[in-house]
Amino acid sequence: MGGRFEKVLGVILCLASLTLRGHDEKVGEGLAQGGNFLSVVTLLSEFDTITNDAISLPKYATRYMSPKIQNGLILTTSQLLRKSLVTEINECPFWSIVLDTTSDINRVDQLSVTARWVKVQNENVTIKETFLGFISVTDGTAAGLVETTCKYVEDIGLDMEKLRGQAYDGASVMSGVHNGVQKLIKDRSSKPVPFIHCAAHNLNLVINDAVNSVVDNDNFFLFNPFTYFTHRP
Repeated sequence: MGGRFEKVLGVILCLASLTLRGHDEKVGEGLAQGGNFLSVVTLLSEFDTITNDAISLPKYATRYMSPKIQNGLILTTSQLLRKSLVTEINECPFWSIVLDTTSDINRVDQLSVTARWVKVQNENVTIKETFLGFISVTDGTAAGLVETTCKYVEDIGLDMEKLRGQAYDGASVMSGVHNGVQKLIKDRSSKPVPFIHCAAHNLNLVINDAVNSVVDNDNFFLFNPFTYFTHRP
């Protein structure tokens, strides 16, 4: 492979916050075009013989640059990173969980799982927070979300017995004191797992109410330039 995997992985990590694929991708015979990934590969090939040799190979040759290879490297890297994070979290005496749902481009609900923990090293105390992954939600009830969350936490190796806190938004399915997610997780635990209304969601509610109280904001956002210019005398 002559270091090709390292080059490809380096480009993927460089473009971590951007899309990799393009609409019309072509690789071979000294050409690599279509999308951010292949654009960076082309630039890299001008200064790196390994990359230049790879894109100069004939059609159907093994270059390790296909979308399947890209996705495989991304998946493997994410699994290794998550395993390292889980190991660090499990070394701590306790941790807390933050959950939220969002819809993807296909309108499928995705549950985001975030962990917070305190790392104590010598006399240094650090509060750490990390995103662990998305889970597709098929059952949006409180019981369904709890089952989905607990299975995911168990699958990645986190110790639920060390869970000491939970934070969600104010929706009844999450924060309900009788049948919400926070209550059901408390019932599952033999230790106290207090619930705190997510500070980010609280801040969002405050800002939303503050903006709505200013009349000029309504006039600004309701202003339609097309209507204004087509109906003016």
